[in-house]
Amino acid sequence: MADLFDGYGATATKGTGTPAWDEMFATPGAARASYKEIQGALAQMTQDELRGRTDALASSYLAQGVTFDFAGEERPFPLDAVPRVIDQAEWLTVEAGIKQPVRALEAFLADI
Repeated sequence: MADLFDGYGATATKGTGTPAWDEMFATPGAARASYKEIQGALAQMTQDELRGRTDALASSYLAQGVTFDFAGEERPFPLDAVPRVIDQAEWLTVEAGIKQPVRALEAFLADI
């Protein structure tokens, strides 16, 4: 599957010439620790295999009714076949950011 990542990130920049932040790769070709197993599994697939899995996921969603309507056409709810990995340190930040507005909403609802 080396061809799947060929040229990946080569043109992605923040406008400063620096490579853009990437959730899977820390640097070109070097997967972040939390993505090493996923990258290893993906590296064994061809583009056609990954596309086939993505299409199978979309077909499964359509068959189960996990859809949305767009211009009168039922479409499968889009889902990335490659999972997003959130390590514990990152999750603690997300969790804290979610808890605060929930506490505020609960306090507001208790008041009214």
